[in-house]
Amino acid sequence: MLYLLHGEDTYRSRKKLQEIIVQYRMKMGSDLNVHRVDAEEDELATALGGILEAGSLFVQKKLVVVEYAIWASRDMAVLRRLLE
Repeated sequence: MLYLLHGEDTYRSRKKLQEIIVQYRMKMGSDLNVHRVDAEEDELATALGGILEAGSLFVQKKLVVVEYAIWASRDMAVLRRLLE
């Protein structure tokens, strides 16, 4: 599932993001597989590749939060491949 939170109302988008994270933690029972990537500072393709390709014996789902994704427009081709 993919959520896209954007807009000028950062208060509500941050609040919604926190709700999504809390729901994930409640459902999974921990926050071990909650990952945050700052696309403004990190190379998105490398960071996401490492997170998504890393396997786990116990957890099947991961929550990946990409902040400032608009900065990652140069990595969009790689991002599309990783999400497929």
